[in-house]
Amino acid sequence: MDRINGEMHPLITKDVAEALISKQIHTVLDFIKAEPQQVVKAARLNFREVLAVRNFLLKKFSAGPRNGFDCYRDTINNAAIIPTGIKGVDNLLDGGLFTGNIYEICGLPAAGKTQFALNVIKNVVQNTQQHVYVFDTKNDYSGAKIKSLLNEQKHQRNCLSRILVSRATTKYDLINGLYEVKKDLERGLKLRLIIIDSLPCTILNSIDRIENNASLNHLVNIMRYVAIEHHIVFLVVNLIVTWNENDGRDTVEKTLCGKYWSTVPNTRIKIEKVESSGMYKVVIQNSDTLVNKLNSGTDIRLSNEGFL
Repeated sequence: MDRINGEMHPLITKDVAEALISKQIHTVLDFIKAEPQQVVKAARLNFREVLAVRNFLLKKFSAGPRNGFDCYRDTINNAAIIPTGIKGVDNLLDGGLFTGNIYEICGLPAAGKTQFALNVIKNVVQNTQQHVYVFDTKNDYSGAKIKSLLNEQKHQRNCLSRILVSRATTKYDLINGLYEVKKDLERGLKLRLIIIDSLPCTILNSIDRIENNASLNHLVNIMRYVAIEHHIVFLVVNLIVTWNENDGRDTVEKTLCGKYWSTVPNTRIKIEKVESSGMYKVVIQNSDTLVNKLNSGTDIRLSNEGFL
């Protein structure tokens, strides 16, 4: 659902929008769900004006009927497969990453998750004219690293210019950033891939689980909308941690961000470093489209040009 802003309606000025946001009315849905009297107090509008704005927003943002054949034709014309550029992984994924899907790459610390994401970025900007959007939540994105992976020196500048990076240190930065991306897509931005590196850094920076889950639900809703409506691939980096259970007798691995998040990715890919061999193992842990590939894996090698 769109964020409240000063361009939605003549009565919602910039000052009114800021007043609503200060009262936790952030989106159109929040405005519609709020009691009219609450909005009257927050926005300093009269009751009749609030109802007029509410009716306008309901008409503008309510879902309308869509022709099934038009939806099918839109998918056929715009859906695509985005190769990762890693032969073994592309074979494992039946060609690569499918637009309209959310993929998760997870692993223990220093397992090669960010390097995997860099590989995908390199392949998209080097072999297509599309942009890549990176949400850097760890403040460690390095243009030098991606530059070193690019093969064709003379095209490095053009390739690097197609990588859009946004620093997102909080969950609100991430959510607001995705709304801005949505606006850019509606204005004509050519984008195929959005990377979030990494999700736990923003979602788990509060001890309030209710707030975290509410923010995560909000985030997932906008991710799914952008992925499906604009034929985008999401690649989300997540972390696996080890826990000791049964008084330390058993060690188990758990993927962060909770049970709700575990149901979100269409495909979960685990990457694991094979000690002392220079090799990495990539395994499909879960998928709603690659059911016959569950627990299947492939070995990949890290070189100066990235994963091979």
